[in-house]
Amino acid sequence: MNSKSINVKTKTGIIALTDKNYKAAGGQGVVYCKDSTAYKIYHDPKQMIPVAKIQELGALRKDNILGPIEPLYEPKTMAPIGFSMPYVDASEFLCKVFTRNFRDDKGIGPQEIIEMVTGMQETLEFIHSHKFLVVDYNEMNFLLGQDLKVVYHIDVDSWKTPSFPAVALMESVRDRKGPKGTFTELTDWFSFAIVTFQMYIGIHPYKGFHPKFAPAEWSKRMDLGVSVFDKDVTLPKSCQDFSVIPKKHLDWYKAVFVKGERSVPPYPDAVIISAATGKVVTSQGNFIVELIKDYGSTIQKVYFFDNVRYVITGAGVYRGDVLLFSFTKAGRSHLEMVPVFGEDPLICNFASGRLEIHDLKKNLIDTLSAEAVFGANDLVYSVNNGELVESSFERLGRIIHRAQVVSGVCPSYKVFPGIVVQDDFMKCHLAIPYGGGLCANVLVQELNGYRVIDAKHEGQVSVLVAEKGGNFWRYILCFDKNFYSYTVWKEQLNGFVAVNYVGLPNGLCLLADEDKMVLFRDEKNKKEMKNSPVDASTRLYHHGMDVYFVDGDNLYRIKML
Repeated sequence: MNSKSINVKTKTGIIALTDKNYKAAGGQGVVYCKDSTAYKIYHDPKQMIPVAKIQELGALRKDNILGPIEPLYEPKTMAPIGFSMPYVDASEFLCKVFTRNFRDDKGIGPQEIIEMVTGMQETLEFIHSHKFLVVDYNEMNFLLGQDLKVVYHIDVDSWKTPSFPAVALMESVRDRKGPKGTFTELTDWFSFAIVTFQMYIGIHPYKGFHPKFAPAEWSKRMDLGVSVFDKDVTLPKSCQDFSVIPKKHLDWYKAVFVKGERSVPPYPDAVIISAATGKVVTSQGNFIVELIKDYGSTIQKVYFFDNVRYVITGAGVYRGDVLLFSFTKAGRSHLEMVPVFGEDPLICNFASGRLEIHDLKKNLIDTLSAEAVFGANDLVYSVNNGELVESSFERLGRIIHRAQVVSGVCPSYKVFPGIVVQDDFMKCHLAIPYGGGLCANVLVQELNGYRVIDAKHEGQVSVLVAEKGGNFWRYILCFDKNFYSYTVWKEQLNGFVAVNYVGLPNGLCLLADEDKMVLFRDEKNKKEMKNSPVDASTRLYHHGMDVYFVDGDNLYRIKML
């Protein structure tokens, strides 16, 4: 890790910040975190917002607004170099809520979305009541808290205050009705409409497929007012139906996006929530689809151990079609399953900083401290205190838990299926465990300075979706067998699209996109297949060469002709 320590002067004394406190970096500066406080230090103090603006923003107090608290000074010269702000750990960018996979994995339904949107509406009213404007009200300026309820507002230093202008605005939320560069409470509410519509439906209200516009021409559609409510627009299969939007908000969206009205929205009313079921999926085109089972509850994960299928749903755990046990209470814990040779698999339950391993009779096998957990290679991995720990299990009279450290981990990291993505002072490092006791550590210079939002590694391939400057990109890394080198290709996405792919034993990979299936071995050997029954929201799995996908409660097997 790069070593970059700094001392800062606050009104209570000098704070020593080290590389262990590093959290993120960007074009303007570096963010360190210590206890419940974050410290933003500018690369060039001349780019720092005025101290008077920090003091103005510091008066805006609300728990879900992570704005400046006080200026920070260089201890010797007392020159201003940054500011402090509240810090919230273990959060996700709000754009992940747009995807059905994330909502299903986390048990987020229409009612939970309504509650999030209501909280955001109340907060924007609070901001306006204090004569502030957000202006750059885009999805990357919000974090979803660990409780999956509170939406936190970040990048508050860019807001318009009574005395200072706004300093940023993403084109995808800019109101086209008024003069460019003129901002009011109603332009904020227009941007609010853009973001919250995506939370309900899963797509920007000026995207979707229109015969007269290319997918990249969404800005032109914003100029012309051609929204998703236009009769010629079709939406990706991954989108929600408009029926999940409360009527008062749906009517308001139509007034804003169709009629061009600008107004403060009403608060959402109730929505009739039907039982969660998948779409009717049938064979089509070059695909044969077979329904394996309707589990009657949202499927969260599928495993295959010793040719036996195990399924975790929102209601319980199944072996094949047989319910092994039900969950006695709704929870937000993270579950993984791991095999034991000659035995039933174990359940790994991660919650509140602890990883508990149980057998299928719910007997406790072992516990360990963990900050994050994921499964890969028929093993379970946890991150704790800067170490990536591999856990395996075998029976020697009793079930023995063997834990070994396979890699170090930077303080700023995110775990995804099969991969740990680390930000080491704007350098992207990947930790990829690829077998018992084995872990590749790879510097990916192509991703330096990007924010990785989603990722997955399987076999010899990593797929990552990253954001920079409001644009989203998909990176596909194809490694050699020893992880000594890789080839990479990237493609720009039309907004955030979750990673959904599987790598088969023969080296062929299947990636589900919004409107197509992509089969590939590398950039030069790929084939796009339209009219696919799967999309970015129908999570892919495989057992050997058999490919499966999940759609709501239903598990399907798919074959290609």
